[in-house]
Amino acid sequence: MKLKYDCMEYLKRQNEPWVEYGISKFLEQDENVAKEKKKRLLECDEVKKTVEIVEQWPEPPLVRHNDVNHPIHKAHLLLEMGLDRSDKVLQDLANKIFENQNEEGVFLSLLHVPESYGGAKEPHMDWLMCDFPLLIHFLIALGYKEDERVKKGIQFLISKAEDNGWRCSGSVNKFRGPGRKTDYCPVGSLWSLQVFSLLSEYHNEEFVKNAIDSICNHWINTKERKIYMFGMGTDFKKLKYPNHWYDIIHVVQVLSKFEYAKQQAAYNEMLNIILEKQNEDGSFIPESQYTGYKGWDFGQKKMSSPTLTLAIARLVAHI
Repeated sequence: MKLKYDCMEYLKRQNEPWVEYGISKFLEQDENVAKEKKKRLLECDEVKKTVEIVEQWPEPPLVRHNDVNHPIHKAHLLLEMGLDRSDKVLQDLANKIFENQNEEGVFLSLLHVPESYGGAKEPHMDWLMCDFPLLIHFLIALGYKEDERVKKGIQFLISKAEDNGWRCSGSVNKFRGPGRKTDYCPVGSLWSLQVFSLLSEYHNEEFVKNAIDSICNHWINTKERKIYMFGMGTDFKKLKYPNHWYDIIHVVQVLSKFEYAKQQAAYNEMLNIILEKQNEDGSFIPESQYTGYKGWDFGQKKMSSPTLTLAIARLVAHI
């Protein structure tokens, strides 16, 4: 499938620094031009504020895994904007993540799980299947795929795969999300697949296909029941950015990296829903927004969003 309308002319008219830099990389423009655009990107207030939040990791304690203001989510936004290992804020974060790896190979986060759910009174360095994959994905995306510490983490993540993807698990022994014990965890599996989307050598492994099948079956059977409170109905289908949680753009963006997924009817149905929402000028309008991004072009639902449009253009480029 392709976009109904060319979006590049629309994007070239925009002046958001991260969009300008994203286009320069997307179109592989002159290196000097890209450097100037990245300089402007790093100097803009929105990015400076995001950097300040990332610098706080592992604080504050992670209480809600969909907290878009948490440093690990903000770090992924910086990656999306084009920051890389040469940028001190991301390199410093990588170093801190490496300092918090346990003997099993798991990279830990500062979590505050309430006592009523099996946690402790105070925040503690622990892991759950809905945070560990985010850390390892960040490290791989930053260029640490061949690091032995990352390889150990990858093997641990593989060891936790079940016949239907990744289930709710972690180091907080008594904690389990609101679902059946044998259900796959939709967001944990999505983030785990996001890890393996960067590791082509695993794309045809059975455990990867099992997780893809679970997400596709979730789409097919979503009217029957939610899984761990995750549905794939009206709210799921709304265009939303960034890819912080379990929504249609995030799911399609991850699945688009796997040839096996692109053969599934469910994937193509989801993709078509996204593409049908394009405006004649090539743009896309957000249909839902995170309140934490109020003031950003994608933090509203009334006007076209250059950032959302660029994200979908990149998604289609993988097809």
